[in-house]
Amino acid sequence: KIDNRHLAVFHGDYQQIVDALINCGTYDAVFHGHTLLRINETIGKTLSLNPGSLMPYTNEKAQGASIAIYDTRTNLAQHFLL
Repeated sequence: KIDNRHLAVFHGDYQQIVDALINCGTYDAVFHGHTLLRINETIGKTLSLNPGSLMPYTNEKAQGASIAIYDTRTNLAQHFLL
């Protein structure tokens, strides 16, 4: 819990776990990774955020290095390409 936001972090390739964390209704934001694909979407009340990859090229789907910055006040995030 940070700034009254309930957060979950998972780094793995089990989409069922990511989906369960997002859909359980407990978290304001779920940060996940491993797939290297940029994701920034709200599902129900939960922000689903994957910052992407720090590598400029990893595969055909994950191109371009990126980071994400999350704002606890608004429960929103923004990606930045590096």
